[in-house]
Amino acid sequence: MSVFFFLLALLLGVYAGKTRAPRALVNNSGKVLTTLIYALLFVVGIEVGGHREALANLKEIGLQSTAICAGSVLGSGLLSRLVAGRGDKEDGA
Repeated sequence: MSVFFFLLALLLGVYAGKTRAPRALVNNSGKVLTTLIYALLFVVGIEVGGHREALANLKEIGLQSTAICAGSVLGSGLLSRLVAGRGDKEDGA
């Protein structure tokens, strides 16, 4: 169920950015996004630090975590290129 809300929020954000959001908000969204990512990483660090088993098993789960991270980065990059490519065609550039 939480994945549904995640995708819904993402799609609503894309729609708002394309149609309704003021340009000042869109232009400054990078600063807000960077701040929120730092806050998210901080909270994840607290969560990992609180789980003694996760720290003890870090070597075992390291390879899996690296593979998941690399897949996420590659998938995000490819999807961004796909979306950016479509945006260029719609704008007539």
